[in-house]
Amino acid sequence: METSRKRILCVDDDPETCNLYKVILYDYEVVAVATVTETLTMARQNPVDLYLLDAWLPDGSGIGLCREIRLFDPNTPILFVSGAVDEAAQDRAIRAGAQAYLIKPVPMFDLQTAAETLIRQATCRSLEALCIELLAVREAIHEYTSNLDRRLRRLSGTADEMLRNTGYAAFTRAGGSRVEFERFWPAALDELNGSWPTEDS
Repeated sequence: METSRKRILCVDDDPETCNLYKVILYDYEVVAVATVTETLTMARQNPVDLYLLDAWLPDGSGIGLCREIRLFDPNTPILFVSGAVDEAAQDRAIRAGAQAYLIKPVPMFDLQTAAETLIRQATCRSLEALCIELLAVREAIHEYTSNLDRRLRRLSGTADEMLRNTGYAAFTRAGGSRVEFERFWPAALDELNGSWPTEDS
C-alpha cells in the first residue's frame, strides 16, 4: 500500500528560498507560505509533520510565530533556518518551542538530515503515544463495563423485587398463604431465571 509523503510547512517570504527547500527536501511534500497569518491559517486547517521557520517575516517574527503554533500544536517539530547568527536568537527560538536551529546559508545535507531526524523522532514519539492511548482506552472500557456490570446487578435486584411483588399479589389473590409463598418463591425465581437466555445460550 502506498503511503502519503510527509508534509513540511516552509515559512519564508523569499520565493527562491522556498523553491530551493522544495528541491533539497524532494522526499517530502513542501508547502510554502510567506507570512505569520498564512502560516497560522494553514497550520490550523492542515496538520503537517514539520514546520520550517525563518526568523524574520513581513508581519511578525518567527519566534512569535513559534509561540503561536505551540498554543494549538504542542508536539510537531519546528526547525528554524535563519540568517540570525547570534546565540541569543537561537536560545529564544529553542525556548519558544523549536527543536533545532540552522543558520543560512545551510548546507543541503545538513537541512536534509535535520528534517529527517526531527520527523523520524516525532514519528517514534507518536507510536509510543499510540500505545499509551490504546492502554488508556482499554482501561476506560474496562472501567465502563465494570460500572455497567454493577448497574446491571442493581437493576437485576430491582427486577427480582418487582417480580416477587407481582408474584405475591397473584399468589395471595388466588388463595395462597404467605408462608407457602415464602417457601415457593425461591424455587419459582430459580425457574424464572433458568428460562431467561444466558450468554452461553
